[in-house]
Amino acid sequence: MPHQEPAQLLLETLNAYVSYFGIPNSSEQLQAIAGSILTLQQKQGNLAISSDQIESLIQQVVGQFDIAKIASPLSNPDIAAQAQQVHQWQESLESETLNILNAYVQQYLPNQTTLNLRETILSILPMVEDIHAGRACVESLIQQVTSRFSWEAALAQGIGAESGAIAHKLAGVLNQGTLETLLQETVTAYLQGSELTLQNVTASIVQKAMSAIVASGSQFGLDIDLGVEDQGLLIQQVSFKLNLLQAAPPTSKTAQQIATQMQQEIERFHAERHKVLGAANLMQPTILGDLSVGIPIQKVNPIPGG
Repeated sequence: MPHQEPAQLLLETLNAYVSYFGIPNSSEQLQAIAGSILTLQQKQGNLAISSDQIESLIQQVVGQFDIAKIASPLSNPDIAAQAQQVHQWQESLESETLNILNAYVQQYLPNQTTLNLRETILSILPMVEDIHAGRACVESLIQQVTSRFSWEAALAQGIGAESGAIAHKLAGVLNQGTLETLLQETVTAYLQGSELTLQNVTASIVQKAMSAIVASGSQFGLDIDLGVEDQGLLIQQVSFKLNLLQAAPPTSKTAQQIATQMQQEIERFHAERHKVLGAANLMQPTILGDLSVGIPIQKVNPIPGG
């Protein structure tokens, strides 16, 4: 596909999608379609955009959308083909997510009749797809899967091996709810002392927080016994969910203390490197473990009342 500016390419594909599959009922649904298009364009290598630009790009293009300008028949076959690929991707992701949800219910909740569907589906999504699609797209996926879910169908459905395996991992993740909350709070507290935002959260930042929590667990009365794979799944969850948040969640005092220790550890590496290399080379990046100490990061704010 010839190179186009991201906004123009997104708008043309959005127009094509609506031409094929109908006009959405709301602005939120239009945003969800735009987010799906962005995800597929990124997967295909047709678009390179940072996570903190996604929401603003979606809002810009939805604001430019004009139903009166939709061409029928479509003149660009590449754009038309991509619109249909987006629709197929949406349906495939919904079905895969529903299959895993059904497998989880059948294997772990066969005698229950209540479940926090939204949080469970939200936890499934990063396990099946690397989504960088904006909040509206994720919320739309959750709504679609929720509308298709049935307890009776879940218990009666045959479960495939792949869905069963992911459901097993999901059960492990959902059992770590307290640790996941602390990990989210620690990352948030850490970001409050830096120039980064929730939309800039990367797996490496969450990995730093996880390492700090594991190292400080006994100090704060935490009993943490997670293998490398389980830690990776939790890091994946927190990275995905924090990127979706509109505003930072409140942080606990424990999370603030661990975030402060993270900052102190980075400063210690700066000081040690200064002794070895001298001031002239201090800002040359070096990777030590999972810490990049060549990046200047501001101090974490002190804990109120601490």
